[in-house]
Amino acid sequence: MTNSTKIPFVFVTILLVLTYCSCRRPDQASPNDNWCTSGINVLTIDDGNVPAAVKSQVYAPPPGYTAVGNPDYNASLPVIIIPFRFLTVIPFNDNVTTAVIRANFFETGVGSIRDYYAENSWGQYNIHEGFIANGVRLNHDPAYYAASVPTGDWTRNPIVAKEICESSNVDWAGIDANHDHVISRHEAQICFMLANGNAGATRPANVTISTQAGMYAIQASFVYFDCKRNDDPTKGTEDIKYNYGTIWHEMSHGMFGLPDRYADYAGSGRTGHFDLMSDNYSWKHLSIYDKMKIGWIRPRMLVKASQRPDQQRHCYSFPNTETTPAAVILWDANQPNEYWMVENRYKPGSPKNFERGLPESGLAIWWVDERVDSVSLIDGRNTALFPQRINYSATDDQFRVIFRNRTGTRDESFNMVFLKSSYNFTEMAIRAVSPEGSTMYAEF
Repeated sequence: MTNSTKIPFVFVTILLVLTYCSCRRPDQASPNDNWCTSGINVLTIDDGNVPAAVKSQVYAPPPGYTAVGNPDYNASLPVIIIPFRFLTVIPFNDNVTTAVIRANFFETGVGSIRDYYAENSWGQYNIHEGFIANGVRLNHDPAYYAASVPTGDWTRNPIVAKEICESSNVDWAGIDANHDHVISRHEAQICFMLANGNAGATRPANVTISTQAGMYAIQASFVYFDCKRNDDPTKGTEDIKYNYGTIWHEMSHGMFGLPDRYADYAGSGRTGHFDLMSDNYSWKHLSIYDKMKIGWIRPRMLVKASQRPDQQRHCYSFPNTETTPAAVILWDANQPNEYWMVENRYKPGSPKNFERGLPESGLAIWWVDERVDSVSLIDGRNTALFPQRINYSATDDQFRVIFRNRTGTRDESFNMVFLKSSYNFTEMAIRAVSPEGSTMYAEF
């Protein structure tokens, strides 16, 4: 073979190498990709460059939370259910028997209240049956109890809780695990069930009750909620389950101290329809923020690209949080008091269908201001809105709020989106977001 015949072969080889080298790296999206199709699992991000003090600050619960490490936190908390009715009004639903209550609250594998918290905590939190009481009939009607409360709300009168507890057949001595005659938050969550069909509330109170076993001081947040009325024409069908959203919401107040996040009504406020503590009228998980602050997840922290050793953006993979404790915190070393949290919310990913009220699937990006313990869902429809100005409403278009590729082309997925904070204009870039799925990808 002559040299003249070898030169073209070498030239072609060089072209092939150059062409190969122009393709994306496995952890980056190339211009020829519609979106990231692989990436670094967020569970394995190396965040060793984030100071331990910063992590401790981010993971620490806000004041008022009952989180892992708090003396009142109990990962296998006994729950007491006491059905009650008033003297002459609101007779109790006779379909809601002890067996029905037990199945709805404590049976496993059926989509019960216990299953809800087990799924949200990835198996780390499992309530169990403390006591299911016989029905209690109070000596007065609601107006009597409401009359002595400035707000006119009978649930705010601690005498109601005291009379229900004293009149019940609960074995308080058995609930008092350390025998100090104080029923603490660690020892039980006490729930009152009324057959009114439309309400729920959590009322902190300390009451002292007199029982055959002696006096007991109860230091608790009493949870009130409803089952269907006895005269409801649909009685016998989901008598408790219809109200699960409210029950989860109120129990999350009582057990963990989580705050309300709606502004005026369900679905309003900065977390909208994507957070149970903002919208209790439909089924959905707690926010990833609350799951972290309770202590069920410690997401890895990812600094902005310019602060990384290689100063490069990369693609990252996000397993859905309904089944995997996987999320990431986007953090800027120059703004230590604020950050973004990113999770993959995937409606079909909930094994017990607890996300059926979630408006859409995709990457939910939350902005957190640690200075005031504020969390906001970033609105994918208009990221120019600073989080402090976002206010969702029940009548808003709930779709396109969270991030995903919707067109199957590069037009949308390769738009560079900059997330800006409300105060310091800290920016984080996101691009090449994949369509929704049990695993999603995006470049940060």
